[in-house]
Amino acid sequence: MEFSCSRGVLFDTLAVMSGVVKKNPPLLVLSNVLVSAEAEGRLHLFSTDLEVGVICSIPAQVSAAGELSLPARKLTDILRELPEAQVSLATEGTTCTVRCENSRFSLMGIDAEDFPAKPDTSTDSSLTLVSPSISLITSATPLGTRCSHSSPSTILLRISVPE
Repeated sequence: MEFSCSRGVLFDTLAVMSGVVKKNPPLLVLSNVLVSAEAEGRLHLFSTDLEVGVICSIPAQVSAAGELSLPARKLTDILRELPEAQVSLATEGTTCTVRCENSRFSLMGIDAEDFPAKPDTSTDSSLTLVSPSISLITSATPLGTRCSHSSPSTILLRISVPE
């Protein structure tokens, strides 16, 4: 897998997803984010704690399609310190190299096959919301969710950034 995209867009997307990623999860792979690059120029990111999942899609210049599970917090920390420029990620096996201007970092990932399966999010309908509506919905979400340990359910949030 090899792609490049805006550091700001990738960082902001990972920041949204960081709420799902736990610091000390029961499974090591749950501290990761699944990064999937499509040849059509889209980058899909998926994180889950097995109860809540977030899928985000952002535009990217994809040189080679593929997917790898990367440590979410380490990747976010690296992107936080980089300048606002194009960032490129390239993988070889389970090693990922992050480059931006004169900076170069290596991360060890986990094979995508070891990451929990993504739920089917294909749908024939869509909903477009403006920013104030999203703020209203997210502030009201805790009131609308059910917390019960006897009957666990999965909550999925899908965010797609238009080109």
